[in-house]
Amino acid sequence: MKTLLLITAYFVGCFNTGYYLTRFLTKKDIRSVGSSVTGATNVSRVLGKKGFAITFLGDVLKVIGIILISNHFFNNSLVTYGVIFFTFIGHIFPIQLKFKGGKGISVYLGGLIMINYFYILFLIAGLILPYIITKNFTISGLISLLLLPLVIYFFNKNIYDIIFVSIINIMVLFTHRKNIYSFINKK
Repeated sequence: MKTLLLITAYFVGCFNTGYYLTRFLTKKDIRSVGSSVTGATNVSRVLGKKGFAITFLGDVLKVIGIILISNHFFNNSLVTYGVIFFTFIGHIFPIQLKFKGGKGISVYLGGLIMINYFYILFLIAGLILPYIITKNFTISGLISLLLLPLVIYFFNKNIYDIIFVSIINIMVLFTHRKNIYSFINKK
């Protein structure tokens, strides 16, 4: 049953809201525009703020939905981590889109809401100082994410949350490697 749930989580993750929304409204493949990913920021380049909001919410809600289903059958934090992880992987590497999806931020944030909403509050607060210094929202967000394991350690001391968040953070850094490279090289 758990294996079926994790496979389902992967396929739920494969539903990239931005890809289908843009395809439906414009007949375009969002992956051929801007940053070539299906995420909310790239969708906003074509569909504006409403497109961003719908994409962001759709991707957050898909992981929340599968976690709620998971919690109905297994009220276990390790299963929840697995569901988030597989939904995250499906979002980044969707089989039907030839493994070219989003960067995973919306799915990650939806997962964090379900693990502990305090983590989201920290991320929002943690954006402010880096943004003042860098004037770059993406880099500020990544800095805030990187600090999250330390915050968990000092406020919660949940070793499983620390390990899980650290693993996902490494993957988020990987998906944002071009953004980081561009920021470092001032492009």
